[in-house]
Amino acid sequence: MKSYSSGRVWKSGIGSLFTHSIPIVAICPVTGNFYIAFPFWNGNPLDFIDIKLLRSTDGGINWTVINMPKEGRQVQPWISVDNNGTLFLTYYSNHEFLGQTNVKLYMNISYDGGVTFSQPIAGS
Repeated sequence: MKSYSSGRVWKSGIGSLFTHSIPIVAICPVTGNFYIAFPFWNGNPLDFIDIKLLRSTDGGINWTVINMPKEGRQVQPWISVDNNGTLFLTYYSNHEFLGQTNVKLYMNISYDGGVTFSQPIAGS
């Protein structure tokens, strides 16, 4: 994703954007890295929706897809970065309820800018 208008408009060049949720943008106060999280579906009705997480280390000129643990269908992501640079990604997932419509809130944490993530932590 890239904005040519200081963040007023975003242009996607990576697959299709599942539009039931808007892209969430976070900026790391330590490194200045940009992060965007959004739901993504490749169009195959047999595939689950994934959350895509992108990182830019050069002000949004180039973006890298960050791989994170995935189980089940993941929707409605939210991302934030604290003052220490710790990255928090929350989302709803059905991985405990496969074959059902139930979902539960989960969070993954990264202490290294998205290089590695914790296993999903279930919310209560």
